[in-house]
Amino acid sequence: MEMDRIEFGALIRKRRKELGLTLNDLANSQVSVPTLSNIERGVVYNVSEEKLTYIMERLGLTKEDIEEMARKTKQEEQRLAARISVARHLIQLKLYDEARRALSQLEKDELDDFPYYNISVQLQKGILYRKRQQWGRAKRALQSVIRMAQESNVKHKQNLVAEANYFLSICAFYGDQDYKKAIEYADQALDAFQEDKENLYFKGQILHDKATYCYHLERYGTAYKYVLEAQKVSAQTYDIRLLILEYNLEGLILSEQQMYDNAIQTLEKAIALSRKYYPVPDTASLLYLNLAEMYCRSKAFDEAIRCLDIAHKLCQMTKDQNILAIIYYLYGVVYYETQELDKAKTYATKATKLAEKFELTSEYLQLLELKAKIALECRSEDIKEVSQEGIQLADKTNLFDKKKEFHYILAKYYVPMLRDQTVAPQKTQLNSPCKNLIREGNIQRRDAPLFCRIGHTALV
Repeated sequence: MEMDRIEFGALIRKRRKELGLTLNDLANSQVSVPTLSNIERGVVYNVSEEKLTYIMERLGLTKEDIEEMARKTKQEEQRLAARISVARHLIQLKLYDEARRALSQLEKDELDDFPYYNISVQLQKGILYRKRQQWGRAKRALQSVIRMAQESNVKHKQNLVAEANYFLSICAFYGDQDYKKAIEYADQALDAFQEDKENLYFKGQILHDKATYCYHLERYGTAYKYVLEAQKVSAQTYDIRLLILEYNLEGLILSEQQMYDNAIQTLEKAIALSRKYYPVPDTASLLYLNLAEMYCRSKAFDEAIRCLDIAHKLCQMTKDQNILAIIYYLYGVVYYETQELDKAKTYATKATKLAEKFELTSEYLQLLELKAKIALECRSEDIKEVSQEGIQLADKTNLFDKKKEFHYILAKYYVPMLRDQTVAPQKTQLNSPCKNLIREGNIQRRDAPLFCRIGHTALV
């Protein structure tokens, strides 16, 4: 009988339930309960003609009955697919309450005989919870997708497992701020991904997000490798939006390698693509924001302010509080670099008022670092509290380079005290805070004054 084994198994299960029979009722010396269970779940590849004949006779089925059942099942599957598609579209449109009602109605239907669609509903629930930032519920729903797919043997269809792992990576990244776990889930998504022309774009999304996770974990070489792979896929699938974001990420990575001219050229390429093919304010605000940072790092402060002003105007249109918080932070950075400390402090305060809008710990750590540097310049006692908060957050998220930065800033705060005490270098007695900070920042006592002159390049 030419029929997909999963579909055939589902029909057998449906008929058995209609007759009120259990697996034990159907089993005999020829066909055991485990074998029947595997047949119904589509796990068995080859079933002997003798066993098939027994099962069909016991259930009162003919070949024509099976074909009619298959036809009706196909119609029901098409109806379920359409309803799930509507629910997914509602999620994309951010009509979350309507999407939840649509999914709840689907769950009320008898979906046990349609394992693929049953799992698909759970996947959409996981996506919905993720969009609502209900991270615990999202993870439970997505993990159930993987478990159900393995139990029902439909994991090869439509990349259900790959998609569940992909959204679990997002939950780990944004919800748990666990970048290493996010990378693990992204790897599992790539391993489970079944490639074809229709869903190749999805591979590009996984690669892009894995590059993002590596970037935030400060693994810049690995991030660069994956962002280049993602660009190739996005170019193949003509996914302009994702290609723009990949150029944006490439620019950020180049900037971290102090290749500022290359970073600026890459961001300008992204802006040119956006202007020509995807002129959307939220994407454009992100691009101008990051271009401003590149100009700031290359000391082109007038250009940085110009880009920030554009990003700020776009942000007034999009109402994106996360982007606005970062814009205020970057204004603060520019004014700190130009030694306009009052303006720098004003914008740092504005960004702090939006602290809960920072989606990532790594973003908020940058603000804390700026506040610590301003406090250092002003010789303010605030430096201790701000730096301690930064050290704890950096330690929690394994961002050890950031942790060093805060120890380095604190060491610079205590170094003048060290100089005042010094009569002869070999007899100098350091107070406990200064000794601890120098040790934690991997700074040698004899090198301490040097750090105040040459900055980051002296860090171990």
